[in-house]
Amino acid sequence: MKNLIFPFLFLLLTGTVLQSQEISVIHIQGDAKTNAKSEKKSGWVEKTINLSYGPLKQDQKLILNNKATVKLIRDDGSQCELQGPGTFEISDLKFEKIEEKSTLNTFMDYFKSFFVAHPNSESKENYSNSISAISRGEMVMPPLLSFPFPGALPLLKKEINFSWEVSCDTCTYNLIIKDLSGKKIVLQKETNKHNFTLTHPEKYFELNKKYLWWVEIKHSDAVAVSQLFTINDFNDYQSRINEIEKSLGNENSYLNPVTKMISVFSALEKDELTNYMILYGQEQMKKYPKDAAIRGIYNRVYYDNLKRKRI
Repeated sequence: MKNLIFPFLFLLLTGTVLQSQEISVIHIQGDAKTNAKSEKKSGWVEKTINLSYGPLKQDQKLILNNKATVKLIRDDGSQCELQGPGTFEISDLKFEKIEEKSTLNTFMDYFKSFFVAHPNSESKENYSNSISAISRGEMVMPPLLSFPFPGALPLLKKEINFSWEVSCDTCTYNLIIKDLSGKKIVLQKETNKHNFTLTHPEKYFELNKKYLWWVEIKHSDAVAVSQLFTINDFNDYQSRINEIEKSLGNENSYLNPVTKMISVFSALEKDELTNYMILYGQEQMKKYPKDAAIRGIYNRVYYDNLKRKRI
């Protein structure tokens, strides 16, 4: 009897381990959807939503229309490619091992850690709702500085765009930037916009120096909470991006513009280089202007950081 019990337990345990491995979406082409649950007064209701990059649950299913293609990857590196039309239960899918590559573990580490840090694909909507809740009932809400974020900021060669979120569309704003070491104001500009583009920033900033910036609303006591940034060499930004992309490899089947962007974001975030992330994301959106997934991933990072710093 013992001889029968142990093999059974082994199969049960190993089967459970395989089933519990996390599955992630790493490629989407065409019209692909999945099921999700939303809570209403009457209880939990199942709905169909667009499929997005990132982890899936075992009880989900995929609905692929004609010519749609989805590629999935599991923790052990095995992959599954689905083509529509059809409905596929995640629990029924079969995964195949691919040839082991040294860059696969690097990619998986970056890819998974990104969705741990940014699990919600509706970051922009959640941020907007939070701002509305805070500003409700107030005449004028203090400006919320939205770029640059605290930390290292590459000295861009042409211009740097300072921006802030605010509920007033008819106010006049005063942007102030101060050299922290010398306590000297290096820039003070008045504008009726929610941003100011500083051209030739090398005339105002020095490498490795710290600067404090804030925004005041004219004829009001509303003042933004000041933020500190440090000017870094632009070459440092470029070399960081190049090193990360090199570590991921260039000819891997699990890499596409979206997954590469996710991986670069994750690597930069580990080093707390938020401004590098924002600039890199903006570059990718210009490079792929019609890619909704690229914009969605950028919004997760941008609005998550706005919310973390200020709400």
